[in-house]
Amino acid sequence: MRTPHPRFIFGRETEIEKIKKLIDDEVTFLLFAETGVGKTHLIRHTVKPFLDGKSEKIFGIDRDGKLNGRCYYDISSLRMTESRKVFNNLERYLTTTYNIPVLPENMRAGLDAGGWTIRIKQILKTIRYNNQSFYLIYDQMETMNPSLVNIFREWLQYALFIFATTPTRYPQRLENFYQEIGYQKVIACPLTTKEAIDFYDAYCVQIGLTREKIGDKLYQFARTKILSQIFGVPQAIVAMIVRLKHLSPLNKVNIRTIENHESGVLERDITMAIFILIFCFVAMRFLTMRTFERWIYAVFAILSMGGMYSYRLVGRRFTLKEENELPINRAESQILFPLRRFYILIHIIASILLLNVLLSTFLIKTTLPAILICGFFSILPDIDIETSTISRVVKWSSGQVIKCLNFIGLHSTTLPLYHLSTAPSWLESHWGHRTYCHSVWAVLFTAIMTLPLSLTDWRLTFGAVCGVLGHIFYDALSPSGVKLCYPARHSYVCPGPKSMRIPNGSKRELIFASCFLLPASCFFFYIASIGWGRVYLNLTGDPNALAREVARYINNNNVIVSINGMWRVSLRPAVQERFNVVAVMGDEMFAEQNGKLYRLSPNFLFSAISVSKGKIEVGDKVSTSARTIEIKEKSFDEFYEQIPTNSVVSGRISGVAYETALGKFAPREAVEEFSAVQMLPSGKDKVEIVLAYATNEYLKQLLGEGVWIDWGVLTIATRRRNT
Repeated sequence: MRTPHPRFIFGRETEIEKIKKLIDDEVTFLLFAETGVGKTHLIRHTVKPFLDGKSEKIFGIDRDGKLNGRCYYDISSLRMTESRKVFNNLERYLTTTYNIPVLPENMRAGLDAGGWTIRIKQILKTIRYNNQSFYLIYDQMETMNPSLVNIFREWLQYALFIFATTPTRYPQRLENFYQEIGYQKVIACPLTTKEAIDFYDAYCVQIGLTREKIGDKLYQFARTKILSQIFGVPQAIVAMIVRLKHLSPLNKVNIRTIENHESGVLERDITMAIFILIFCFVAMRFLTMRTFERWIYAVFAILSMGGMYSYRLVGRRFTLKEENELPINRAESQILFPLRRFYILIHIIASILLLNVLLSTFLIKTTLPAILICGFFSILPDIDIETSTISRVVKWSSGQVIKCLNFIGLHSTTLPLYHLSTAPSWLESHWGHRTYCHSVWAVLFTAIMTLPLSLTDWRLTFGAVCGVLGHIFYDALSPSGVKLCYPARHSYVCPGPKSMRIPNGSKRELIFASCFLLPASCFFFYIASIGWGRVYLNLTGDPNALAREVARYINNNNVIVSINGMWRVSLRPAVQERFNVVAVMGDEMFAEQNGKLYRLSPNFLFSAISVSKGKIEVGDKVSTSARTIEIKEKSFDEFYEQIPTNSVVSGRISGVAYETALGKFAPREAVEEFSAVQMLPSGKDKVEIVLAYATNEYLKQLLGEGVWIDWGVLTIATRRRNT
């Protein structure tokens, strides 16, 4: 399908005036513009030279002609495969125009590319010595091969050049050639928003696609869809309008299937930026983590980044042979159509994965409300397209509420709900898909609107932001990318090669979600639930990490530790010895087993067991409360009645006790059981009782020992099971 050229131009007056001035000054110049902006159109079709100093006529430049009274020749088709033909035609044109003798046919037949180069150089030299000028036009300069570079070097001092090229990275040979030219630069920018709208409207009138013919709403919808997705590039606008004209029938459903023209999309590959961001993030977190956690975190981070980079390298060689631009292949549509209703889950999984990755990295436990809010906000950016799941839910639910309000007679309250039900259609018609709702503005708006939720739990606001960010980052994997800085029209993509991107609704997306997103999300949910330290402990059983991991759970859960090692005094092997942890102090744990208290520590001199390996089991939810009381002149039996069950008491008591109690609770050294209750003589008929993490079982042993409390300060920690 050939695209007809428009017979008009918008926004090129400045460039044309500068080109005419450079031609009058006889200067070599380069026309810089992005692909599709109109370099070729500007050079060959829409330049306005003053042939006689007065004419404003637009005329077409063919293979040869006069440009403002000066001769020129277009050598854009010059390639080494057809150089003899182009050189032959150029030599005939020069000799005919400037009355230079023509080579005999027998000599012409024997010339190769080098001979033709020397012959044309001699002709150009003669033209220059006669104080005449000659222009050579070469379009798409970035495609020049080394042989052409060498040829043009020999012609530079005798001819003037008009080059057209794109602002891209050039090989070293072209960089050196640019420095030798001594050129002036003419930059042709894309059309502004107003110029693009004018261009669109004028071209639609030219081809008969007017508002009156297709309807004002449909015309506005099509214009928004086209112009919001591409730059103001005439070539892309024309191509997409032609595609629009050939749609049958012309409706919103078919308009949404129009693919963006490549020349109208300026992509920016953010793959390297994401790699650098991840590397800095991982390095920062690595330096702040504990020693036993950072190594397992580093190994997993290296494996993850290595897998991503391997996918990038391997994908360049082994690409899936399917059309990336299509939402779904026709051959697959019958098979995958029943599954397309589940594609909305992919955005939810991707956003929850991002949430769990960030929380697990900072050792923050995830919560179910945060996950639910993250899942809801992960589908919210697609509200700018009428056919999305969230748009259908909003439209249906608003309609049902409106019916109920009309039924009970509250007609005046239905107007806001009506506007809400039509919001997706309005957003798509006026903004277009993947514009503001897929940009940084959507992230900022979400953070501001959900800020009140942080008063309850900051993870709710964080989950909402991660939901929108996850949706945007996942859409960056699609062929068309996302416009993070809209209304700037740059499309940010990851990865750069299109063959490696994941088309929305394709079989590749289903495979990617099943093989990567879902397993990774489940894994990181597990990490965010228990933490990297718990993973490290489960893998290695390092006793140095045991107490710190127990401390994370002891205030909110019953914690049971399973210990392997050897009893320090009796030298009995300890295999899967289970203890109920009562308290944690630094690297020491105080745990109960069969009514006895034991101290477990990495320091083997003070530990009941020489721990070689340990694991933890997190039990029921509990609530912990602590209070400090002062006791004066009271019997211990009266005090014990006030102590709740499942309590741990620590402190000192001064008072009186039976003499038999002094021997029963004397300090013991060479025993494995921890002395939770100790009695020390303190003057005449006085004792001092030291309680250290004494449970109810130990306190019960003091009953009937005649303990009278003169004075004491005790701390009572009580753990109650949540119902």
